[in-house]
Amino acid sequence: MRLTIEESHLNIFRKSDEPLLRNCYAAVELSEGSVYTTLDAPVNRQATEQGAAVHCPGTNVRPELRWQMQYGSADNELCAWLEIHNTTARPLAVERMDVLVVPQGFCSAPFVSVEAAQTGWQSWSPATLPLPMANQVRAIPGPIDAPILPASEAERFISPWMTLLRSEQADSFLVGFITARNQQSVVAVQAAAQGHRITASSYLEGSALAPGATVRSEMLQLIFESDSDRALDRYARTLAEQMQARSYSKIATGWCSWYAFFGNVTEADILRNLEYLAAHRRELPIQYVQIDAGYEAHGGDWLTPNERFPHGMQFLADEIHARGFKAGLWLCPFLVTEESQLYAEHPDWVLRDHNDEPLVATPNWIPFSYALDTTHPDVLEWIKQVTQTIVNEWGYDYLKLDYLCGGALRGKRFDRNATSVQAYRRGLELIRQVAGDKFVLGCGAPFLPSVGLVDGMRTGPDVAPFWRNPRDRIGSLPALFNVIRANVAHYWMHPHLWLNDPDGVIARANQSELTLAEVQSEVSLIALGGGIVMFSDDLSSLEPDRAALLPRLLPPYGEPAVPMLPYVDGLPMYMRLRVEREWGTWLVAALFNWHDEPRALTFNPSAWGISSSESYHLFDFWTCEHFGPIQGSITLAPTAAHGVRLLTVHMAREHPQLIGTNLHVLGEAVVLAAKSWSDNTLRLELYCPGEHSGELVMHVPSSYIFESAQGISPDAVTRQGNLLFLSLSLVDSSNITIHFSI
Repeated sequence: MRLTIEESHLNIFRKSDEPLLRNCYAAVELSEGSVYTTLDAPVNRQATEQGAAVHCPGTNVRPELRWQMQYGSADNELCAWLEIHNTTARPLAVERMDVLVVPQGFCSAPFVSVEAAQTGWQSWSPATLPLPMANQVRAIPGPIDAPILPASEAERFISPWMTLLRSEQADSFLVGFITARNQQSVVAVQAAAQGHRITASSYLEGSALAPGATVRSEMLQLIFESDSDRALDRYARTLAEQMQARSYSKIATGWCSWYAFFGNVTEADILRNLEYLAAHRRELPIQYVQIDAGYEAHGGDWLTPNERFPHGMQFLADEIHARGFKAGLWLCPFLVTEESQLYAEHPDWVLRDHNDEPLVATPNWIPFSYALDTTHPDVLEWIKQVTQTIVNEWGYDYLKLDYLCGGALRGKRFDRNATSVQAYRRGLELIRQVAGDKFVLGCGAPFLPSVGLVDGMRTGPDVAPFWRNPRDRIGSLPALFNVIRANVAHYWMHPHLWLNDPDGVIARANQSELTLAEVQSEVSLIALGGGIVMFSDDLSSLEPDRAALLPRLLPPYGEPAVPMLPYVDGLPMYMRLRVEREWGTWLVAALFNWHDEPRALTFNPSAWGISSSESYHLFDFWTCEHFGPIQGSITLAPTAAHGVRLLTVHMAREHPQLIGTNLHVLGEAVVLAAKSWSDNTLRLELYCPGEHSGELVMHVPSSYIFESAQGISPDAVTRQGNLLFLSLSLVDSSNITIHFSI
């Protein structure tokens, strides 16, 4: 990659002299409305250099601007940031810093040909994989779905924190911020006379910069990459390093009360499901039992249970622990409702709008809910006391912190110079400090400022027992469709930034509009995401056939599958999980039918990196069908609307081989610990914590004859043509040896 300065603007070229970005510059907007630009940049690979500052003519306020850019870890990667030094004699109110402005866009591609990924501002914000700009929602209302930003140019597509751009004219271009400790950042794309305009900005929200003081923007990363998934992986790793993301040895699993009972949950509901979980611990070896909203007297009065919880919350934590589980509790530490005792006693603790009225944090709650001011010393002391009581006195091991975006809203604070991100992190850092090694789940949380402070993160809106929400216009309301689209769009965050939480599993048939095919897609995507698994039905009344689905999600795989083109309404038609072990490599291939009517799906091996001359086997987890050995494409029987074909793909061997199992949703990717073939003998080591019932499916070429199997009952082995079925109940681990003759 090569950088040049022409006419005081930065240009970025490939080594082949192909232009990537032209006429780039940086700019600063003061609250008074003055705009200043820097028009120079360093080109030294070894060291960061400061660019010269050039200011717009006709202005009488002239702070010094320093635009800095350096190479990243690879030739196709750059990092940039902007500094403002106040050389004037009076404070300057800085609204925003445009760290990078690209007036002609990426490779000057026409606006209509550009595809852009939408990253959520917080958990519930609309998010998609790269879609054509014509299909993107431009106007997304704040404060819940989008950050509160001042009015700017019309028709700007805003993606908080980062976006991935693609065009037929070029490879992928990722532009994203890799720090978020002080400022809200966004990337905007809009139509331009030539190509499209890209602006990456950090917002200081009118913070006063004292005379002689310097302020720096958040750091921006630019990645030019042919492989979008590789670009996202590199971005996630750099972001995790910069923000000191937490590390994990185990993926969280559990049961949550919300989607079974919503806000009407009772102590008896918790105890009834706790008894079920204790009685079925072998089938469902989960870690956490989490009590969700509905226990509190009012929002904000988190230490005062209502009449439906007569024995209090410490009692339930003790009951959960007594049965061998860890206890989880929901609360919204940065919100307070109008009817609460907390608000009645401390109305001065809430954030204020421009009219000095309490700032309504979310319209979802009636009566109104307000955002607490986390720069107020008394608020911080209250947050500390609440957290200490829940964690240390009551004994909860898991905190689900909801509506955290309330702490990051823009408004008038006790500390008038704190940005929304600085205020948010003050509150969350305090909770993290008090919680120690307890599991902290962020929900409704601004993404980047939470990195390093939470263990898990909800990466989509609320799930719901129906496919679409007819009232939804932007893709953020509860609905399974919205959950899938957002979680797939955020797949790259797991496990680099935190453990992704795709939200609770709704498997029930009663009180649900979801078809079996939609539930199968939901379960498949949760397994393919590799993240947190939380069940959220009333397990004591769950239908047996639906209850049988749950053990097959445990344990979580840990690594996410990759979405593949083409996309239908923002959802990928395919997802690929590549499994690499010492004894072999294979794929888990998900083929989805997102249409509203049954469709026949085709497995085209070339799309999955398989030569048309190679033979392979397919095993469908949901139908237990086998196809193979085959060469070339195969069209499968019609798949139900919103359904899935979840296929294990093995290359065909000349000797007997394991080609699938229904012990786990991801098959042998999870349950197979070791495999070897020698002396006409196949040896399998299985390991899957808990109790799992199902079958191993083997393909036996016609030249081989099955002789015997050790480690499994003789009557558990059946043969159909070239397939050998081994039925078993796997309890944690098993060794199976199968002998053949020729």
